[in-house]
Amino acid sequence: MKVIPIMSKVVTNDKQNDLENGKFIQPSIKPSKLSIKIMMLLFPLYICICICMTAIVLFLVNIIQANSSTTNTVPSVSTNPNALNIVLFGDSLINVPYTYYNLGGLLSNKLTTFYHDINVFNQGNDGQKIAEIALRVDDVLALKPHAVILQWDSDISDTVFGLLNDDEISELHTTYANTLRSVIGKLQNHSVEFVAVSGPILLGEGRVGLPPSEFSDTNPLDTYRDINQDVCEEMNATYIDMRQRFLDHLPSYWIATQCFLTTDGEHPNRRGTRLIADGFTEALQGWLIKRESH
Repeated sequence: MKVIPIMSKVVTNDKQNDLENGKFIQPSIKPSKLSIKIMMLLFPLYICICICMTAIVLFLVNIIQANSSTTNTVPSVSTNPNALNIVLFGDSLINVPYTYYNLGGLLSNKLTTFYHDINVFNQGNDGQKIAEIALRVDDVLALKPHAVILQWDSDISDTVFGLLNDDEISELHTTYANTLRSVIGKLQNHSVEFVAVSGPILLGEGRVGLPPSEFSDTNPLDTYRDINQDVCEEMNATYIDMRQRFLDHLPSYWIATQCFLTTDGEHPNRRGTRLIADGFTEALQGWLIKRESH
């Protein structure tokens, strides 16, 4: 039998001691010049990816926060005969922020610094136009309101789809203005101390708040805003330019079709509801200050 000797690697005393002590000796590896250049080229790309991912995460968080519903703690109705009754009257532009984003609670909390006992009632019915709103004035008066704020989409759906000619649109605007006069007049004739009209707001929220191009070059919302403002001046009612407030709060970079101030391009989200509460509060504060000074 042929014996093949096994060649063993000679280990120095120092290395033998390191091995016995459990140390692993790894040979030093120097990166090549090519790998260094590749890393230098990829590093800026890595930074850009990190920045983009951070921006996307912040964007998504912003959308979720803006549209997440808050717990709606509707203020309890006070039986105090001296309590002030405020009625928010209109369509889904009242009902959605009141029901899902606590508009009543926000408004009540803001106003208690001016008056200690306030009731805020929701009289917003989804999908109603001014003619249908006019039929519910008696329901509002049954709540014995001291103040009423009207807010709805101003019947714009009748004009944005191109189904009416110019004469029909003009007649529609005239009828609209006359109906609004009758609503305001009936509230005032029943001793409602403060009557205000708010809006319209947005429809098709996009860059700087303009509606989609299919609506028209001349924004119908601005036409209804002018009608509302003119009727309020004529009837000695307060006009709240909520549309301008919303437009002023849309950031210049905003190019999405929804979700910064609205849930669907029209109905206010939580952020939009805070804007409405602030606008209503400012108008009501002026009335309360005058009221308390008399």
